[in-house]
Amino acid sequence: MREYLSVEEASKVIAGEVAQNGTSREWVGNTEIAREIEQHLAKFNIGYIDPKTGTWSHRRNGTRYFTAIKMLNVAKNKVGSLLSNIKKS
Repeated sequence: MREYLSVEEASKVIAGEVAQNGTSREWVGNTEIAREIEQHLAKFNIGYIDPKTGTWSHRRNGTRYFTAIKMLNVAKNKVGSLLSNIKKS
């Protein structure tokens, strides 16, 4: 498995592999960096397509996988905080 070390480097590698092979596989690591990569590569119609294998490929308008995961985590934390406050009352 390969880790996202920086947005610039990972974007170059992913875009190059997708252009040559159609996919770039086995990516794991920091979801904050991955989210930035996802936003950057959406311009080139490259998106995250399989979280189980860490695969990026051609995808019209890219994807919003990492952005959606972040939003879900924020919502989960807000609901948990709200429930905690209700239980305290």
